[in-house]
Amino acid sequence: MLKAILHQFHTQAQPYDYELRPSDETLAILSFEEIAQPHVMEGPPSLPPFLRCSADDVDDDVSLSSDASARTSESSAEFINLACEEDDTKTLQCYFTGCTYVNTENILLTDWSNNVLRLTNQHGILCDSLPLEKSPWDITSARDGQAVVTVPKLRKVLVVEVEPNLHIVSSFNTHGECFGVCKVRGGYVVTCDACSRTPSVQMYTDNGGVQWSLDVDDLGQRWFRCPLHVCTDYLQTMIYVSDSGANCVYSISLTGEILSTFKHKDLNYPTGVIFDRHNYLYVCSKKTSMLLKFNKDGSKEATVMRESDSVCSPCAVCRHPDGDHFIVTDLSVNHTAGYWKLNIG
Repeated sequence: MLKAILHQFHTQAQPYDYELRPSDETLAILSFEEIAQPHVMEGPPSLPPFLRCSADDVDDDVSLSSDASARTSESSAEFINLACEEDDTKTLQCYFTGCTYVNTENILLTDWSNNVLRLTNQHGILCDSLPLEKSPWDITSARDGQAVVTVPKLRKVLVVEVEPNLHIVSSFNTHGECFGVCKVRGGYVVTCDACSRTPSVQMYTDNGGVQWSLDVDDLGQRWFRCPLHVCTDYLQTMIYVSDSGANCVYSISLTGEILSTFKHKDLNYPTGVIFDRHNYLYVCSKKTSMLLKFNKDGSKEATVMRESDSVCSPCAVCRHPDGDHFIVTDLSVNHTAGYWKLNIG
């Protein structure tokens, strides 16, 4: 009976044929030509969303020094303003998310906001630059005069040389958007898909072959939340990954097993990590505006830089080959034209 009733309704239904015609009133409100016309908005370079500071992260009572040569008594740090070799009056606006010494005299910086690699000497004079297709994130020295660079959106690690000028030598693809990178014996450790649901730490050979990948534990739970930077200890016997989403640093074996976790109340949104020649670990804590020093067992040794030293949003850190000082990049708008030089003795 129900089938018969439904059949009757179907046969009696009248087909409708609609023709949509926009009225003059509609066209007066919606100008499709204007909607499709892009307008370029001029503004300062932008940071990726996971590195932007909210208003709550900034202390209104702290006055940031604008003097490039201002030194601090606690940390012996000075801010180096970058200057162009051909025009030392030109002011740059950059967000440096990675840095490394490529030899004893020159520093390579990844300029995220301008899609450029920048080469500078120790006095802050820009010597060369290399435009890239997409924004570079991190960089580490491979050997004298050579470095490797991660480009997340391209899912590539680039190998670059500085002589006779800054140029790309080779590259290899990664399994995911690559962020942090460090050199280990026989290859590189890379953090991938840092701001996704499936972040991982992967080890690659020099030719780009995957040796291992670390993402979930035995129960299928992900190890990481947002791994942004990575380093090894001074003797390259262990790997250390900063996880800004979990507010911790993981120590990992060279074969890909997590060994321990560093946590501290001052460690909030950790980014750049580096070891000094005495095997102390230094971590940039972005939201507490600190550079923290840890023993290898994970206990805090000291606060090396803090907001009272005018550092506001430390991101990346690298060590001079002689081991006597660090370079620290700062993502605050007051420090987009240079970096901190920190003497550590």
